[in-house]
Amino acid sequence: MNLIPYYNKAGAICATTMMRTKLSFGIGIVAVLTIALLVWQYLYPVPAPVPRSTAGSPFAALMRDNALFAEAEALLRAGKPELALPKFRAAFPYARNAQEEGQIAFKIAASVMVSNGGSYRAAVPLFKRIATNESYSPITRASAVQKLAAMFFLTSNAMITRDVFKDEPYSSLRDKSNRFVSYRNLLEYASSIHPLASSELGSAEWYARAILRSAHASSTSKWKLTDEDVEIYKGIVRQKIANADEDIARMQNDPNESATLPSVLLRRATVIGLLERGGEMSFGTTDEAFKIALSSFLPSPDGSPQDGIARFYYAYFLAAIYGPTRYEDAIKILAPLYESDAYMSTDVVPLFRRERTLATSNHLYLVTLSRIDPKFKEFLASLGWTEDDF
Repeated sequence: MNLIPYYNKAGAICATTMMRTKLSFGIGIVAVLTIALLVWQYLYPVPAPVPRSTAGSPFAALMRDNALFAEAEALLRAGKPELALPKFRAAFPYARNAQEEGQIAFKIAASVMVSNGGSYRAAVPLFKRIATNESYSPITRASAVQKLAAMFFLTSNAMITRDVFKDEPYSSLRDKSNRFVSYRNLLEYASSIHPLASSELGSAEWYARAILRSAHASSTSKWKLTDEDVEIYKGIVRQKIANADEDIARMQNDPNESATLPSVLLRRATVIGLLERGGEMSFGTTDEAFKIALSSFLPSPDGSPQDGIARFYYAYFLAAIYGPTRYEDAIKILAPLYESDAYMSTDVVPLFRRERTLATSNHLYLVTLSRIDPKFKEFLASLGWTEDDF
Protein backbone atom coordinates (compact mmCIF):
# COMPACT_ATOMS: atom_id res chain seq x y z
CA MET A 1 0.00 0.00 0.00
CA ASN A 2 1.60 3.25 -1.13
CA LEU A 3 0.67 5.96 1.36
CA ILE A 4 3.30 8.52 0.38
CA PRO A 5 0.83 10.63 -1.67
CA TYR A 6 -1.49 10.71 1.35
CA TYR A 7 1.27 11.92 3.65
CA ASN A 8 2.43 14.52 1.16
CA LYS A 9 -1.14 15.81 0.96
CA ALA A 10 -1.61 15.62 4.73
CA GLY A 11 1.68 17.39 5.28
CA ALA A 12 0.66 20.21 2.96
CA ILE A 13 -2.72 20.53 4.64
CA CYS A 14 -1.16 20.58 8.08
CA ALA A 15 1.53 23.05 7.09
CA THR A 16 -1.10 25.42 5.72
CA THR A 17 -3.27 24.94 8.76
CA MET A 18 -0.42 25.53 11.15
CA MET A 19 0.63 28.72 9.37
CA ARG A 20 -2.95 29.92 9.47
CA THR A 21 -3.62 29.12 13.10
CA LYS A 22 -0.02 29.47 14.38
CA LEU A 23 -0.43 26.54 16.66
CA SER A 24 2.55 25.86 18.85
CA PHE A 25 1.57 23.36 21.42
CA GLY A 26 3.27 20.28 22.65
CA ILE A 27 1.99 16.83 23.00
CA GLY A 28 2.28 15.34 26.48
CA ILE A 29 4.56 12.46 27.15
CA VAL A 30 2.05 9.67 26.87
CA ALA A 31 4.75 7.60 25.58
CA VAL A 32 4.56 4.16 26.59
CA LEU A 33 6.02 3.59 23.17
CA THR A 34 7.53 0.41 24.46
CA ILE A 35 6.85 -1.46 27.67
CA ALA A 36 9.35 -4.16 27.30
CA LEU A 37 12.07 -2.57 25.23
CA LEU A 38 14.95 -4.80 25.96
CA VAL A 39 16.58 -7.71 27.19
CA TRP A 40 19.25 -10.23 27.70
CA GLN A 41 20.82 -12.81 29.93
CA TYR A 42 24.36 -14.21 30.22
CA LEU A 43 26.92 -15.62 27.78
CA TYR A 44 26.84 -19.22 26.62
CA PRO A 45 29.26 -21.04 24.31
CA VAL A 46 28.04 -20.29 20.81
CA PRO A 47 27.84 -22.87 18.03
CA ALA A 48 28.31 -21.58 14.51
CA PRO A 49 25.08 -20.71 12.70
CA VAL A 50 23.78 -23.36 10.38
CA PRO A 51 22.43 -21.95 7.09
CA ARG A 52 19.17 -23.48 5.96
CA SER A 53 15.99 -22.22 4.38
CA THR A 54 15.37 -18.46 4.09
CA ALA A 55 11.59 -18.94 4.02
CA GLY A 56 9.44 -16.82 6.33
CA SER A 57 10.14 -13.37 7.78
CA PRO A 58 13.77 -12.29 8.21
CA PHE A 59 13.37 -12.49 11.98
CA ALA A 60 11.84 -15.97 11.87
CA ALA A 61 14.53 -17.18 9.47
CA LEU A 62 17.30 -15.79 11.67
CA MET A 63 15.82 -17.29 14.80
CA ARG A 64 15.62 -20.65 13.08
CA ASP A 65 18.90 -20.71 11.16
CA ASN A 66 21.35 -18.35 12.85
CA ALA A 67 22.34 -19.68 16.26
CA LEU A 68 24.27 -16.54 17.19
CA PHE A 69 21.27 -14.35 16.43
CA ALA A 70 18.90 -16.63 18.36
CA GLU A 71 21.12 -16.60 21.44
CA ALA A 72 21.55 -12.82 21.22
CA GLU A 73 17.79 -12.40 21.00
CA ALA A 74 17.33 -14.61 24.06
CA LEU A 75 19.76 -12.38 25.95
CA LEU A 76 17.91 -9.30 24.72
CA ARG A 77 14.61 -10.65 25.98
CA ALA A 78 16.24 -11.48 29.31
CA GLY A 79 17.35 -7.86 29.82
CA LYS A 80 21.10 -8.15 29.13
CA PRO A 81 21.87 -5.85 26.16
CA GLU A 82 25.58 -5.68 26.96
CA LEU A 83 25.85 -9.43 26.49
CA ALA A 84 23.54 -9.54 23.47
CA LEU A 85 25.45 -6.87 21.54
CA PRO A 86 28.61 -8.86 20.71
CA LYS A 87 26.52 -11.87 19.69
CA PHE A 88 24.40 -9.76 17.31
CA ARG A 89 27.60 -8.35 15.81
CA ALA A 90 29.02 -11.84 15.44
CA ALA A 91 25.79 -12.95 13.74
CA PHE A 92 25.93 -10.19 11.12
CA PRO A 93 28.43 -11.85 8.72
CA TYR A 94 26.11 -14.86 8.49
CA ALA A 95 23.20 -12.84 7.12
CA ARG A 96 22.15 -14.33 3.77
CA ASN A 97 20.45 -11.29 2.26
CA ALA A 98 19.84 -7.60 2.81
CA GLN A 99 16.65 -8.24 4.75
CA GLU A 100 18.50 -10.32 7.33
CA GLU A 101 21.31 -7.75 7.45
CA GLY A 102 18.75 -5.04 8.20
CA GLN A 103 17.17 -7.09 10.97
CA ILE A 104 20.53 -7.72 12.64
CA ALA A 105 21.66 -4.11 12.18
CA PHE A 106 18.46 -2.96 13.88
CA LYS A 107 19.06 -5.32 16.81
CA ILE A 108 22.62 -4.01 17.13
CA ALA A 109 21.37 -0.42 17.25
CA ALA A 110 18.63 -1.31 19.75
CA SER A 111 21.19 -3.08 21.96
CA VAL A 112 23.52 -0.07 21.88
CA MET A 113 20.57 2.16 22.76
CA VAL A 114 19.89 0.43 26.06
CA SER A 115 23.35 -0.80 27.03
CA ASN A 116 24.98 0.52 30.19
CA GLY A 117 21.84 2.24 31.40
CA GLY A 118 21.07 3.86 28.05
CA SER A 119 23.59 4.85 25.35
CA TYR A 120 20.93 6.69 23.41
CA ARG A 121 23.08 9.22 21.58
CA ALA A 122 25.46 6.48 20.42
CA ALA A 123 22.48 4.72 18.83
CA VAL A 124 21.30 7.74 16.80
CA PRO A 125 23.77 7.36 13.90
CA LEU A 126 23.18 3.60 13.82
CA PHE A 127 19.43 4.02 13.38
CA LYS A 128 19.98 6.76 10.80
CA ARG A 129 22.24 4.46 8.79
CA ILE A 130 19.54 1.79 8.78
CA ALA A 131 16.85 4.28 7.76
CA THR A 132 18.79 5.40 4.68
CA ASN A 133 19.72 1.92 3.44
CA GLU A 134 17.15 1.26 0.73
CA SER A 135 18.19 -2.38 0.44
CA TYR A 136 16.63 -3.01 3.85
CA SER A 137 12.91 -3.63 4.17
CA PRO A 138 10.59 -0.60 4.55
CA ILE A 139 9.42 -1.94 7.90
CA THR A 140 13.00 -2.08 9.23
CA ARG A 141 13.80 1.39 7.89
CA ALA A 142 10.60 2.92 9.28
CA SER A 143 11.24 1.23 12.63
CA ALA A 144 14.67 2.87 12.76
CA VAL A 145 13.18 6.35 12.23
CA GLN A 146 10.53 5.57 14.83
CA LYS A 147 13.26 4.69 17.33
CA LEU A 148 14.79 8.16 16.87
CA ALA A 149 11.53 9.64 18.16
CA ALA A 150 11.12 7.02 20.88
CA MET A 151 14.53 7.81 22.36
CA PHE A 152 13.54 11.42 22.94
CA PHE A 153 10.19 10.57 24.50
CA LEU A 154 11.87 8.05 26.77
CA THR A 155 14.49 10.52 28.00
CA SER A 156 13.40 14.13 27.22
CA ASN A 157 17.09 14.66 26.42
CA ALA A 158 17.57 17.82 24.35
CA MET A 159 20.91 16.52 23.08
CA ILE A 160 19.08 13.68 21.33
CA THR A 161 16.92 16.25 19.54
CA ARG A 162 20.07 18.05 18.40
CA ASP A 163 21.66 14.82 17.16
CA VAL A 164 18.52 13.64 15.38
CA PHE A 165 17.79 16.85 13.49
CA LYS A 166 21.31 18.07 12.75
CA ASP A 167 21.42 16.74 9.17
CA GLU A 168 19.16 15.93 6.25
CA PRO A 169 16.56 14.66 5.72
CA TYR A 170 15.84 15.33 9.38
CA SER A 171 16.86 18.99 9.60
CA SER A 172 14.08 19.96 7.17
CA LEU A 173 11.56 18.29 9.52
CA ARG A 174 12.56 20.40 12.50
CA ASP A 175 10.39 23.19 13.87
CA LYS A 176 12.80 25.12 16.08
CA SER A 177 9.95 26.81 17.93
CA ASN A 178 8.26 23.55 18.91
CA ARG A 179 10.08 20.28 19.40
CA PHE A 180 6.82 18.33 19.56
CA VAL A 181 5.91 19.50 16.07
CA SER A 182 9.39 18.34 15.03
CA TYR A 183 8.74 14.88 16.41
CA ARG A 184 5.30 14.73 14.84
CA ASN A 185 7.00 15.49 11.52
CA LEU A 186 9.58 12.78 12.26
CA LEU A 187 6.85 10.21 12.91
CA GLU A 188 5.12 11.18 9.69
CA TYR A 189 8.41 10.75 7.86
CA ALA A 190 8.63 7.24 9.33
CA SER A 191 5.10 6.59 8.08
CA SER A 192 6.04 7.74 4.59
CA ILE A 193 8.53 4.83 4.52
CA HIS A 194 6.02 2.39 6.01
CA PRO A 195 2.93 3.13 8.15
CA LEU A 196 3.87 1.41 11.39
CA ALA A 197 1.20 1.45 14.08
CA SER A 198 3.39 3.19 16.66
CA SER A 199 4.33 6.03 14.31
CA GLU A 200 0.79 6.46 13.04
CA LEU A 201 -0.66 6.56 16.54
CA GLY A 202 2.06 8.88 17.84
CA SER A 203 1.24 11.33 15.08
CA ALA A 204 -2.51 10.80 15.57
CA GLU A 205 -2.06 11.68 19.24
CA TRP A 206 -0.70 15.09 18.27
CA TYR A 207 -3.79 15.87 16.19
CA ALA A 208 -6.11 14.44 18.85
CA ARG A 209 -4.56 16.77 21.42
CA ALA A 210 -5.11 19.69 19.06
CA ILE A 211 -8.79 18.78 18.76
CA LEU A 212 -9.06 18.47 22.56
CA ARG A 213 -7.38 21.81 23.20
CA SER A 214 -9.65 23.51 20.69
CA ALA A 215 -12.79 21.97 22.19
CA HIS A 216 -12.00 23.58 25.57
CA ALA A 217 -10.55 26.87 24.25
CA SER A 218 -12.31 30.21 24.10
CA SER A 219 -13.16 31.68 20.71
CA THR A 220 -10.22 34.10 20.98
CA SER A 221 -7.66 31.54 22.16
CA LYS A 222 -4.67 30.71 20.00
CA TRP A 223 -5.60 27.05 20.53
CA LYS A 224 -9.01 27.45 18.90
CA LEU A 225 -9.29 25.69 15.55
CA THR A 226 -11.75 26.61 12.86
CA ASP A 227 -14.50 24.10 12.16
CA GLU A 228 -12.76 23.36 8.87
CA ASP A 229 -9.47 22.67 10.63
CA VAL A 230 -11.16 20.34 13.11
CA GLU A 231 -12.66 18.30 10.29
CA ILE A 232 -9.29 18.15 8.52
CA TYR A 233 -7.61 16.94 11.71
CA LYS A 234 -10.33 14.35 12.29
CA GLY A 235 -9.80 13.04 8.77
CA ILE A 236 -6.08 12.72 9.36
CA VAL A 237 -6.64 10.91 12.68
CA ARG A 238 -9.19 8.58 11.11
CA GLN A 239 -6.75 7.57 8.37
CA LYS A 240 -3.91 7.09 10.83
CA ILE A 241 -5.99 4.87 13.11
CA ALA A 242 -7.04 2.81 10.08
CA ASN A 243 -3.39 2.46 9.03
CA ALA A 244 -2.44 1.54 12.60
CA ASP A 245 -5.14 -1.11 12.81
CA GLU A 246 -3.83 -2.70 9.62
CA ASP A 247 -0.33 -2.79 11.07
CA ILE A 248 -1.60 -4.15 14.40
CA ALA A 249 -3.04 -7.09 12.47
CA ARG A 250 0.45 -7.70 11.05
CA MET A 251 2.05 -7.40 14.47
CA GLN A 252 -0.29 -9.99 15.96
CA ASN A 253 1.20 -12.59 13.60
CA ASP A 254 4.84 -11.55 14.05
CA PRO A 255 6.75 -13.00 17.03
CA ASN A 256 9.26 -10.16 16.74
CA GLU A 257 6.51 -7.64 17.52
CA SER A 258 4.76 -9.43 20.36
CA ALA A 259 6.56 -7.52 23.11
CA THR A 260 5.59 -4.10 21.73
CA LEU A 261 1.98 -4.86 20.75
CA PRO A 262 0.53 -4.06 24.22
CA SER A 263 2.12 -0.59 24.25
CA VAL A 264 0.76 0.06 20.75
CA LEU A 265 -2.75 -0.90 21.88
CA LEU A 266 -2.31 1.38 24.88
CA ARG A 267 -1.36 4.29 22.67
CA ARG A 268 -4.38 3.59 20.47
CA ALA A 269 -6.62 3.71 23.56
CA THR A 270 -5.00 6.98 24.61
CA VAL A 271 -5.80 8.55 21.23
CA ILE A 272 -9.41 7.40 21.53
CA GLY A 273 -9.53 8.85 25.05
CA LEU A 274 -8.22 12.22 23.91
CA LEU A 275 -10.78 12.34 21.11
CA GLU A 276 -13.65 11.41 23.42
CA ARG A 277 -12.54 14.06 25.91
CA GLY A 278 -12.74 16.50 23.01
CA GLY A 279 -16.33 15.44 22.35
CA GLU A 280 -15.60 13.18 19.38
CA MET A 281 -17.33 9.82 19.76
CA SER A 282 -17.11 8.42 16.24
CA PHE A 283 -13.76 6.66 16.79
CA GLY A 284 -15.07 4.25 19.45
CA THR A 285 -15.31 4.36 23.24
CA THR A 286 -12.43 4.95 25.59
CA ASP A 287 -13.65 2.23 27.93
CA GLU A 288 -13.61 -0.47 25.28
CA ALA A 289 -10.24 0.61 23.83
CA PHE A 290 -8.59 0.50 27.26
CA LYS A 291 -10.13 -2.87 28.12
CA ILE A 292 -8.48 -4.31 24.99
CA ALA A 293 -5.16 -2.66 25.81
CA LEU A 294 -5.18 -3.73 29.47
CA SER A 295 -5.93 -7.35 28.60
CA SER A 296 -2.91 -7.49 26.27
CA PHE A 297 -0.36 -6.95 29.05
CA LEU A 298 0.80 -10.34 30.32
CA PRO A 299 3.04 -10.82 33.37
CA SER A 300 6.79 -10.95 32.78
CA PRO A 301 8.59 -14.32 33.01
CA ASP A 302 9.27 -13.68 36.71
CA GLY A 303 5.57 -13.02 37.31
CA SER A 304 5.79 -9.23 37.64
CA PRO A 305 2.73 -7.39 36.33
CA GLN A 306 3.35 -5.26 33.24
CA ASP A 307 0.07 -3.35 33.08
CA GLY A 308 0.85 -0.55 35.56
CA ILE A 309 1.07 2.29 33.07
CA ALA A 310 -2.03 1.03 31.29
CA ARG A 311 -3.94 1.08 34.59
CA PHE A 312 -2.78 4.63 35.23
CA TYR A 313 -4.04 5.94 31.88
CA TYR A 314 -7.23 3.87 31.95
CA ALA A 315 -8.15 5.21 35.39
CA TYR A 316 -7.40 8.79 34.39
CA PHE A 317 -9.47 8.76 31.21
CA LEU A 318 -12.43 7.11 32.94
CA ALA A 319 -12.40 9.83 35.59
CA ALA A 320 -11.74 12.70 33.18
CA ILE A 321 -14.35 11.74 30.59
CA TYR A 322 -17.19 10.32 32.65
CA GLY A 323 -16.74 12.21 35.91
CA PRO A 324 -18.05 11.11 39.33
CA THR A 325 -20.21 8.34 37.85
CA ARG A 326 -17.05 6.38 37.03
CA TYR A 327 -14.78 7.42 39.93
CA GLU A 328 -15.37 4.12 41.72
CA ASP A 329 -14.41 2.17 38.59
CA ALA A 330 -11.31 4.32 38.15
CA ILE A 331 -10.22 3.64 41.73
CA LYS A 332 -10.70 -0.12 41.27
CA ILE A 333 -8.47 -0.06 38.20
CA LEU A 334 -5.83 2.01 40.00
CA ALA A 335 -5.88 0.21 43.37
CA PRO A 336 -3.62 -2.76 42.46
CA LEU A 337 -0.74 -0.30 42.00
CA TYR A 338 -0.65 0.50 45.71
CA GLU A 339 -2.36 -2.43 47.41
CA SER A 340 0.75 -4.60 47.23
CA ASP A 341 4.43 -4.35 46.35
CA ALA A 342 3.94 -6.22 43.07
CA TYR A 343 4.35 -3.08 40.95
CA MET A 344 7.29 -1.56 42.82
CA SER A 345 9.86 -3.14 40.50
CA THR A 346 7.98 -2.28 37.30
CA ASP A 347 8.20 0.69 34.95
CA VAL A 348 5.23 2.56 36.41
CA VAL A 349 7.05 3.52 39.64
CA PRO A 350 9.98 5.32 37.93
CA LEU A 351 7.41 7.11 35.77
CA PHE A 352 5.53 8.38 38.82
CA ARG A 353 8.74 9.49 40.51
CA ARG A 354 9.97 11.30 37.42
CA GLU A 355 6.69 13.10 36.82
CA ARG A 356 6.75 14.72 40.26
CA THR A 357 8.79 17.70 39.04
CA LEU A 358 7.72 17.84 35.39
CA ALA A 359 5.16 20.14 33.79
CA THR A 360 3.55 17.45 31.65
CA SER A 361 0.17 15.96 30.92
CA ASN A 362 1.18 12.93 32.99
CA HIS A 363 1.73 15.15 36.02
CA LEU A 364 -1.75 16.62 35.64
CA TYR A 365 -3.21 13.14 35.25
CA LEU A 366 -1.55 12.03 38.49
CA VAL A 367 -2.81 15.09 40.36
CA THR A 368 -6.33 14.44 39.05
CA LEU A 369 -6.28 10.85 40.29
CA SER A 370 -4.85 11.84 43.66
CA ARG A 371 -7.87 14.08 44.20
CA ILE A 372 -10.37 11.27 43.73
CA ASP A 373 -8.36 8.54 45.45
CA PRO A 374 -6.73 9.47 48.79
CA LYS A 375 -4.90 6.14 48.95
CA PHE A 376 -3.32 6.84 45.59
CA LYS A 377 -2.19 10.23 46.88
CA GLU A 378 -0.59 8.46 49.85
CA PHE A 379 1.16 6.13 47.42
CA LEU A 380 2.59 9.05 45.46
CA ALA A 381 3.74 10.61 48.75
CA SER A 382 5.59 7.37 49.51
CA LEU A 383 7.43 7.88 46.21
CA GLY A 384 8.63 11.34 47.18
CA TRP A 385 5.72 13.60 46.23
CA THR A 386 5.05 16.53 48.58
CA GLU A 387 1.97 18.68 49.08
CA ASP A 388 3.51 21.33 46.80
CA ASP A 389 3.65 18.77 43.99
CA PHE A 390 -0.11 18.26 44.13
